Amino acid sequence: MAKRKVRNVSAALLLAACSAAFGIENAQPLPAAANELLQMYPGARIHKEQDRVRIIYGMPMTPGRDAKNAAGNWIQLHGEAFGCGKLEVRETYNVPFSDGSKTAISYQQFIGGVPVEYGALKVLVLNGAVPQVVYAAGTLAPAPAGPACRTP
Repeated sequence: MAKRKVRNVSAALLLAACSAAFGIENAQPLPAAANELLQMYPGARIHKEQDRVRIIYGMPMTPGRDAKNAAGNWIQLHGEAFGCGKLEVRETYNVPFSDGSKTAISYQQFIGGVPVEYGALKVLVLNGAVPQVVYAAGTLAPAPAGPACRTP
């Protein structure tokens, strides 16, 4: 009976150790642009899901003349932090908060001029004397390695 317990505990420990090692080996590093962003803005955070950068947040980042300009500057400077290359996006809407403190701006992703189904980027800008991006979240697709397929 004691031998069986030791064997079961040993098997469980071995499984746990292998699972942890497997997770560490297969974890994808952050894109270079994401590391650059983290260095530029100490205190910024990145949330990944399924080894993809999904959310960048945590502190005021890129400034602009107004909310749209700040968001555009952020996309141009840091859009590659999502690991999908240079982003091609078009604004779908922008909504200021009722108290005027922030503006939410939504974008549709395109690759080679073709809209990406469910390809979306949301940027939140903190309005103030100098508007600054404080949050960006995306479900973005990387551009295909080969020529993109188009249907007639």
